[in-house]
Amino acid sequence: MNATSLITLTCVMSLHLWNLEMPEEVFLSEQHPVSHRWAVLEDDGLSAWLYLTGPDSEKPAVDCWIYNRTSNSEPAESYLSRGVAPPAPSECVGDAGLLTSPDGSSFHLMWSKDGESVALFDGSTLMGFIVSGRERGFSRNLGKAGAWGNTLDEDVYKAVFAPEV
Repeated sequence: MNATSLITLTCVMSLHLWNLEMPEEVFLSEQHPVSHRWAVLEDDGLSAWLYLTGPDSEKPAVDCWIYNRTSNSEPAESYLSRGVAPPAPSECVGDAGLLTSPDGSSFHLMWSKDGESVALFDGSTLMGFIVSGRERGFSRNLGKAGAWGNTLDEDVYKAVFAPEV
């Protein structure tokens, strides 16, 4: 390959990379009017987490991994040392846990009646939820429980979020 071909190839590759669209990050937050807790869904382009704060606080009290945007190839410590929430490792992720281009417009939150717990939906699909007082959240996309949270538990969800009759 001569110098002219190399320069042309480099320019074409640069133009191609320049035109690639970066995935949009998702951010959703809402404060409950009674409990004064904040629920925050944050997708930073690597993974998405649902957070629940303490009353009148911005500091998360509990978190819930929701999905990965990328395959996790680094140890969690390397993300944490950079101040980034780590994607869940592949051995913990269920079949639908990798969402490379989520449609954030269909996400919405649902609070428990007392505002102490929160659930995240993608349209009508329950993605995950946090129950106040529990150490970790519950996620549809986890294949097994561990440091990233608990697998989705419909019975716990119904007990906390089901409307009283």
